[in-house]
Amino acid sequence: MVGLFRIGRIGYSSLTALADWAAVVVAVSLPWSTSAVGIAITGWLVVLLPTLDSRSVKRELATAAGGLPVVLWGLGVIGMLWADVSWHDGFVGLRSFHLLLAIPLLLAQFRRSENGLWVVCGFFISSITLLIVSYLLVLVFGDKWHGVPVHDTIFQGSEFLICGFGALGYAVVGRQKLAWPWPIAIFAAGVLFLVNFAFVFTSRVALVIAPLLLLLLGFCFFRWKGVLGGVLLAFLLGTAMWFASPILRDRIAKSIAETQEYRAADKATSIGEHIAFLKGSLTIIASAPIIGHGTGSIT
Repeated sequence: MVGLFRIGRIGYSSLTALADWAAVVVAVSLPWSTSAVGIAITGWLVVLLPTLDSRSVKRELATAAGGLPVVLWGLGVIGMLWADVSWHDGFVGLRSFHLLLAIPLLLAQFRRSENGLWVVCGFFISSITLLIVSYLLVLVFGDKWHGVPVHDTIFQGSEFLICGFGALGYAVVGRQKLAWPWPIAIFAAGVLFLVNFAFVFTSRVALVIAPLLLLLLGFCFFRWKGVLGGVLLAFLLGTAMWFASPILRDRIAKSIAETQEYRAADKATSIGEHIAFLKGSLTIIASAPIIGHGTGSIT
C-alpha cells in the first residue's frame, strides 16, 4: 500500500509539473499561431483536469475572478434560446465564450503552484522575439511587411500594449526587489514595445488606448501625482514621436483624410468602414436593447 501511495504521489507530482509546462507552451504560442494555441490548450486540459479536485474549482467559482467568466459563458448559452438562427449557428456563436471557462481552471492550477511566473515569462519572452522580428522586417524589407509578421495589426498591437505597460509596471514594482540591471532592462523592453507603434507600424487603437493606460499606470502606483506625471509624460512622448516618426505623422494624416472623405462622399475607406460598422452596430443594439438578438444571430 505504501508503494502504491508513493507511485500515486509521484504520478500526481509529475502531472502537476507537466500541466504547468503545458500552460507555458500555450503562453509561448499565443503571439505566433492560432492553430498552435488550440493544440496547446487541448494538451493542457488533458494533463490538467486529472490533477484538479472539485473543491479547489468550487473555491475559485465562488470568487469574482473565477465566477464571473462562467456567468458570462452561461449567459451566452441562455442567449441561444431566443436567437433567430439554427442551433448550429448558435453553437458557432458560442465558440468565443468557451475560452472564458479556462480562467477558473488557471486560477485553481496556480493557486496550488508557484510556477505562475513561468507563464508570464514565457509569453513575455515569446513576445520579445516577435518584437525583434518586427523590427528586423522593417529594417530589411521596408514597408513591404509593415512590421507585422503574423496575425494582424490589431492582435499585435494589443499584445505589444500588454507587454509594454506590463513591463513598465513590473519595472516599477521590482525596482527594490530585483538586482539593479534587471529593472532597467525590463523598463527598456517595455519602451521598445511602445516605440514599435511609432516607428514600425502605428495602430490607431493603440494611439487611443496607450495614453489611457499610462494614466491608469500612474494612478495605480502614485495616485493623482502619477496621473499628473502621466499627462506630462504622454505629452512629451507624443511630441517627441510626432517629430521623430514620419510613419506616425503619415498614419494620423491618412486617418484624418479618410474621415473627411467618408463624410464628404461616403467613400469606402478604412476609417469609413469602421464608422459604418459602428453605425450598423448601434442600429442592431437599438433594435433589441434589453436581451439582444441571441447568441450566434450576428455573423
